[in-house]
Amino acid sequence: MNTRSDDAELTDDTYDLSGLRIVNDQLRGFSFTEKRFSNCVFAGCDFTDADLAQAVFERCRFEDCNLSNPSIERAAFDSVVFDGCKLVGLQFRLVNQFAFAVAFRRSTLRACVFDGVRMEKTRVSDCELIDCSLIASDFRGTSFENTRFRGTRFEEVNLENASFRNASGYEIDPGRNRLRNALFSSPEVLALLHHLQIRIDEDDDG
Repeated sequence: MNTRSDDAELTDDTYDLSGLRIVNDQLRGFSFTEKRFSNCVFAGCDFTDADLAQAVFERCRFEDCNLSNPSIERAAFDSVVFDGCKLVGLQFRLVNQFAFAVAFRRSTLRACVFDGVRMEKTRVSDCELIDCSLIASDFRGTSFENTRFRGTRFEEVNLENASFRNASGYEIDPGRNRLRNALFSSPEVLALLHHLQIRIDEDDDG
């Protein structure tokens, strides 16, 4: 891979870029519209307010990057990994759903919207999801292991065979989501009972 610490190759008229390693670039407000990246690594880059609309990322990695409020309308993320990243306000419901396969590791996702997306058998592990929205989406077989949730909305989500092993903070209504064969850890699994309006006797003395 070519290691770049500047954006010279990003700012020219080349639209197909392959095998690049872009390191510590300040890409705030930069336009990636209609550019295609394959087998590229972005490490320590700042994509705040960047325009990624209609860009294509294939087999790419984002490592320790700041993706705050970028435009991603009709962008394609195919076999893309976000590792150690900060993602704020990403509207994943607007991306190209025919080329959407992502994984998140050790990342913080805040106010991101996954409404209507299909993310079967992916990984959202060791992450933190804050005020995110998952409505009418498909996360069958997805691993949320070791992930912390806060204020994240699950509604009409298919979570069959998903794993919430060692996850915490989730608020999931079993009556409004599909949980068949989903895996949860104890005692966090007791949070599923909060929507049933029942009381739990925690007195071990009988």
